[in-house]
Amino acid sequence: SSRARYTFCHTILVIPIREFLTEFAGMVILLEMTENGQSSCRNDRIRTPGNTSKSKLMVFSRHNKTQSVNLDDLDGFLIEKVSNFKYLGFRINDSLNWNDHINYIVKNLSHTHSILLKLQYLPRNIRLLIFNAIALPHILYGILLYNNSTKFNLNKINSKYNACARAIYGYSAAKFLNTQYVLNECEMLPFNNLMDKHITNFILKSINQETPEYISSYFLNLNRRSLNFEVPRVLSRYGTESFSFKGPIYWNKLPLAKKKSLLNC
Repeated sequence: SSRARYTFCHTILVIPIREFLTEFAGMVILLEMTENGQSSCRNDRIRTPGNTSKSKLMVFSRHNKTQSVNLDDLDGFLIEKVSNFKYLGFRINDSLNWNDHINYIVKNLSHTHSILLKLQYLPRNIRLLIFNAIALPHILYGILLYNNSTKFNLNKINSKYNACARAIYGYSAAKFLNTQYVLNECEMLPFNNLMDKHITNFILKSINQETPEYISSYFLNLNRRSLNFEVPRVLSRYGTESFSFKGPIYWNKLPLAKKKSLLNC
């Protein structure tokens, strides 16, 4: 409802914190871990699910003022405050960066690498199938989001990704070979190219109106000569991290010949 003061999305309740916790300028999100629990709003008070032990409180802010949050304002319920949380496969933290999620991917790649080293007696194509089954889905899940992370974080994934490629090729034989050669022989894309491929495919789907309308609306004003999109103006550094800003910029940097082939011009 447009009149609702709170926003519900699946099991997440987003509350403008100034309406309850006026001492803190930020946002409070209640993350409920139970599908049976139902949140409701009555008389401008927050009603938590029956089993409050399965609910978590996370505070997002650009300022370190979390000590001013008073849980008594949440209708008297004592809800555990957490700094990180797993939700729909993503590792979210209160700093809204991807450090926790990328560390999880790196840990998974390290585990996969150790498995591949123990399976050197298997044919190369079987080792590649194992990698595609137990590691690649974790890399691809959310790649459109975490690609905005720092170069340091992405390099950690890239390093482990290349190590897995060497283990697939044959560890002893790949020791002194060029990484690009190893990737080509294993029919694997470099990690940066893998990100570029999925970003390009997603933008192309948006152009063809195959994504939700609010995403497709980012790619409407196309210059027929340069095949570039208009880049929206942003008012802060945080706006430059949004897909509505970075998506058109990424597309505009593609060579004209590639844009023509993608658009069948």
